Amino acid sequence: MNRFYASWLELARSTAIGRGLSWNPEFDDVTGKVAKTQRWGLNSAVGLPPDREIWMSHFGHLPRDIELLRKVSECPKTSCKPPELMSKDWREFLQASISHELFVKQNKVSNAVAHARAIRTISLCAGQTPPWELRPAEVQKAYNIALLLGTSGKLAMNLSMVAKVLFDANHLSKYCPLVTSAKPYESASALEGQERVSRQKLREGDNYNVHAQRSQLNDRKSAEKLPETAAFWELVRIVFTERPRTFTDRIRFAVIKLQILTGLRIGEVVMIPEDCLRRKDYYAVDGRSAGELGGFSKSLSLRYFALKQGNQAGAQSRLVEKYQEIPPLFADIIDDLVGEISKVTAPLRARLKLQTTTNRLIPEYTPDALVSAIEMYTRVSGSIQITARRIDPDLKDAYLADHNFEILDPIREEQNSHLFSASLKPVRQYWKNQVGGPPIRNRKGEIISGPIDVQCHFLVSEIEDFVKREMPTKLSDTGPFIAPDGKPFYPHQLLFLQPSRALIEDRNGGIVDITKYFSVGRLAANDIILQLSGKKSGLFDRYGETEDDKKLSLNTHSLRHLQNTELFRLGITDAMITKRYGRQSTAQSGAYDHRSLREQIIEIELPPEASALPERLHDTAKLMLTRRMRGPIVEEFFEIQRESGDEEAFRYLAAEADGFHATPYGFCLSSFTVDPCPKHLECFNGCRNLTRTENPDEEQNLQKMLDRMERHLHEAQRRTGNSPGIKNQISHASTVIENLKLAIAAKPGSQVFPNGRDLANPIDRPATVIDTAIRSQELG
Repeated sequence: MNRFYASWLELARSTAIGRGLSWNPEFDDVTGKVAKTQRWGLNSAVGLPPDREIWMSHFGHLPRDIELLRKVSECPKTSCKPPELMSKDWREFLQASISHELFVKQNKVSNAVAHARAIRTISLCAGQTPPWELRPAEVQKAYNIALLLGTSGKLAMNLSMVAKVLFDANHLSKYCPLVTSAKPYESASALEGQERVSRQKLREGDNYNVHAQRSQLNDRKSAEKLPETAAFWELVRIVFTERPRTFTDRIRFAVIKLQILTGLRIGEVVMIPEDCLRRKDYYAVDGRSAGELGGFSKSLSLRYFALKQGNQAGAQSRLVEKYQEIPPLFADIIDDLVGEISKVTAPLRARLKLQTTTNRLIPEYTPDALVSAIEMYTRVSGSIQITARRIDPDLKDAYLADHNFEILDPIREEQNSHLFSASLKPVRQYWKNQVGGPPIRNRKGEIISGPIDVQCHFLVSEIEDFVKREMPTKLSDTGPFIAPDGKPFYPHQLLFLQPSRALIEDRNGGIVDITKYFSVGRLAANDIILQLSGKKSGLFDRYGETEDDKKLSLNTHSLRHLQNTELFRLGITDAMITKRYGRQSTAQSGAYDHRSLREQIIEIELPPEASALPERLHDTAKLMLTRRMRGPIVEEFFEIQRESGDEEAFRYLAAEADGFHATPYGFCLSSFTVDPCPKHLECFNGCRNLTRTENPDEEQNLQKMLDRMERHLHEAQRRTGNSPGIKNQISHASTVIENLKLAIAAKPGSQVFPNGRDLANPIDRPATVIDTAIRSQELG
């Protein structure tokens, strides 16, 4: 074990133990499952509500990984027997990585989970080799297993990231760097997986997209981060015009509407508190409304809890409160939306608050109360339909129109009126299927047997114990967050609540009685992401207008990119955009700017001193002022501007840069008014006026020229003899090849040959043909 690994491990161990986590937990030697009392609850460990706990609960390798290891290794099942459990060193490494992610780096739980998944695959390939001796071949094998898992390439990316930020950054293995070994084998399946990784990298960020180029002025930067046009407009049509078929869909529609209107992250939208609107009135000094004087009399802002607010201590566990000013155009829409959702979720909010304060599942009854099996059927399953008789279509349609919970009363009364005339099949079947269910009792509380009927009852405490034991995923979200003031903030204070796991809606087209159903939860961001992923039974599939529409998908984060870009396009300053989205710096907003170069040029305003420029030079001047173009004239312009001011600089530009010259190899700002360029289209041969752009055709043209010159040089070198002609050909070709390579390597916007000659200088009128030849030779 090297000293880097030892210190890294010790820091992780001491930090985890300090948090009350068991470092050497007991686990099953066969399955690898950690004892329930000693497993790590990751949400609880960082102070998040444990309602949807994520556990570090086993030390086993995954069967699918083992299967793919045999495939990648081309090893028969009989002779290839990878270990099913992680070795002791790898178990410690797994725990240490989680400890560092959560407590040292203070990253999100999802980051720790992603690293842990990749580490299991690496551990499988390493076998008994300890982490500090992990070899490149083992990393490559693990990477190729990851390439065959999933459809997005995300796992392979995570595995490569583990090699980079864990092993290489901390020098944990003596064979570092290891990230260079995260590459595919030459098999077709591995190369196909690598293609998925490449596409995923393009979607995720500019850090991976540094080589993206735009061939046209109207091409958008990183356009893949914006929503597909068809998917965006179909989603707008669905959420603003379609009638939601279920209560949960109504909540989902509202979440998506609010994200479209605000541009907040989906994780921020689902966590918006019910008390989220702030109104302000504005008055002049004399007491008159500001609106009477041409201003705004009122404003509306939205309170929300921002994500990604840095790695300060406690950043994960403590909510960070922010406010977004709502434009008047959207104020009424958002005001109505918040009011509507607050009203329809009121029964859920009241029940969840009561459950939180009493720590009970069905707090409307005392624990020793006897309640009819029919009533308990609605309380536990959520279904308002208790008989085989279908709900009256008119009542059902009236409820689905706006999900007004007051209409549930006549539906409930209509069902109760048929208790003795219609079959209780839904109730009987439900309780019959509950293995290990609570004992059935009569009105006196005596345990009885037989089928369920109107005389059957349950003891409330026994129902609650049964649900906790057999239906843990249905338990309500009651665990608190920590508010900015340090006080607890409970889920019942959120705006977007839903009946948890209301399967009666999704599977059977029924109605959930939200006034009685015991299970209430906050809407998860992953639910919206899944609904828009294009999978079966998602929003596009269920509400799409055409067959093509049903197959659409949309990344929720692309809506944030879209609104940012639109604000940039409309000329809103980056400072205002940064404030609107609760960011730390304007540089962060720049990553969300996907305007085309044409849109960026149009937005730029030239100073009054540029009035001397002819209109055809306006685009050239704008590119120069934004440092998107370089060259001798540009440098001279800025030097004159510094020494003599704007007026002299633009007068110089009007005289010298009389056109915007585009060549197959880049921009040229030389003046061609009086004389044509004597070295026309030989810019690649060392001319200091050549500036590369983002046009990919330039690189193709330069590469073609390079291939041609290399063939020419090869042919010249094969010739026999030592004549001056052959020497000149070899020397000329070598020089051109060297210049072409420099031009290909140059970054867009950079001057290719800053120390080169100005080949655009006109040839002085010679007296003789011999003078012309000499002058031409001097120019190269």
